Amino acid sequence: MNNIHIKKSHDGEFTAKARAAGKTPEEFARYVMAHRDIFHPDTIKQANFALNASKWRKG
Repeated sequence: MNNIHIKKSHDGEFTAKARAAGKTPEEFARYVMAHRDIFHPDTIKQANFALNASKWRKG
């Protein structure tokens, strides 16, 4: 029942960006959303998705 599809070529992209910044994906997502003016729109979309997805795991 999973309706979300991430292209294999994009799988792990945001996590790699977060690790390069020395943060967890959730920490990096919060940072990106707080500093939207310095990030590419695609990274902002990934950050928004990561924040929403982090809520799914917690219930």
